[in-house]
Amino acid sequence: MPCNIPKTIIAALLIVLGLATTATANNSIHLSLNDDSVELGYAHTLSQDQWGRTVFTARALRNEDKDTNLGSAGIHALAAIYNVRGLEVGAGLRGYLAENYDDDIASTALGVMANYFPPALGGFGLSASFFYGPEILTGLDGEKIKEGNIKAAFRIQHRAEIFVHYSNIRAEFDNRRTETTLDETVRVGVGLNF
Repeated sequence: MPCNIPKTIIAALLIVLGLATTATANNSIHLSLNDDSVELGYAHTLSQDQWGRTVFTARALRNEDKDTNLGSAGIHALAAIYNVRGLEVGAGLRGYLAENYDDDIASTALGVMANYFPPALGGFGLSASFFYGPEILTGLDGEKIKEGNIKAAFRIQHRAEIFVHYSNIRAEFDNRRTETTLDETVRVGVGLNF
């Protein structure tokens, strides 16, 4: 079955990537996949100082099994916890636009995240996040959206990482009685920093 990510999501991501190549360093791109889904993501560090960093993120996701096309973009603020080496925590906003079968959802979600890459593990670490878009911030055919992620990764000299990623994205729609799973899967991937 061909991958059918909407052209507008691909165009938006290409524009962001094009702009990023003209900016300074602190960019990363990741690709993760399995037999039924693929996710392409981009992150750009907007600012960084001794207190932490602010990051812009964007991604496109296609899940053939769940018939989901999803795009998201957000701003996250992260700070290192100084008495725990390798721990970074943060919060952020993320906008979603998704299509599932014939229903569409647009939402703004609030989220929390944590990254833990202790130096003693030589590049191994974990990342987790949770985002929630309530009914008041959700439109089109949707009522709310939730996303949880956990990732185990190995970083190679701060230039690349190999990872295994579990994603769970659920939404409620106006015309459906139960919560709909937009994406629930494990993907393997590679990330590159430039």
